Amino acid sequence: MNDTQQKQRSLTSFVSMFEEIKDNYNIDILKYDSFENFMIAFFSLLSTEELRSFPSELVILNKVIEKVKIA
Repeated sequence: MNDTQQKQRSLTSFVSMFEEIKDNYNIDILKYDSFENFMIAFFSLLSTEELRSFPSELVILNKVIEKVKIA
């Protein structure tokens, strides 16, 4: 296992990640009624090439990515 897989995620690590997304992409998670809608908004900003770079093992992300491709 690599270091990322061994790390336990804490609320603090997610807060900093969402703050970074807000700062860099101007998407605030608190404005969305669901995490899925937030993810769709975030992935909508990415190019097709960037979307393809996500590992297929990330099933939940693939479902969101598929919705973005349809939209």
